[in-house]
Amino acid sequence: MKCATVIASFDRLYREGDSFDRPDIVAHLETCDRCSLAYSRWCVVARSLGSVPEPELSPALYGRVMMAIDDLRGRKAQGSLAPGWQPFGWAVAAAAVVAISVLFLVPRNPPVAPAAGIAPVPVSAEPVVTAHFELSRINAHTVSLVGDFNGWDTGENQMIQSADGTWSIDLPLPKGNYQYLFLVDGERWQTDTRGVPMVPDGFGGVNSVIEL
Repeated sequence: MKCATVIASFDRLYREGDSFDRPDIVAHLETCDRCSLAYSRWCVVARSLGSVPEPELSPALYGRVMMAIDDLRGRKAQGSLAPGWQPFGWAVAAAAVVAISVLFLVPRNPPVAPAAGIAPVPVSAEPVVTAHFELSRINAHTVSLVGDFNGWDTGENQMIQSADGTWSIDLPLPKGNYQYLFLVDGERWQTDTRGVPMVPDGFGGVNSVIEL
């Protein structure tokens, strides 16, 4: 099964709630790190959407729109509309009412439950603190900070080099423990050399760990 097909099924799950009744999708997530990570990040967004309170359509706004529609209809019947006016202004206004109603009144789906065997990234309620990362490597052209806090995205957090050759970046993160590495010039992985803790990465190497 193609990764694009699996990732596209996430939105269908939110709308219909039955994508993970399919064993082939669940099996793919259990064996594909890329799709499993994408699913975990998607669950965070889906749960956040489910926790947003549903706003109510203002009766006053609805009344004003309907009065405008009635006024347009009345002016058309009396022939008082400007020459060249096209008789679809009221239809546009009616469409606006329908759109507003759909946006605010259609109930959201409940928070998404993870597929069997797939653990979504937890949403932390801990306060956010600023974490400082740095790497001394004078001869590098680019350095990226890559970790589980950014989904191991090699392009999301580019570090900045100071005059003395030190690369650094500050990130606001919830309190917790995070694994990370530095990607030097887009091809060489580097652990933190400041004496921070290390943990096995599961592939024969190690990741640096920051504790906030």
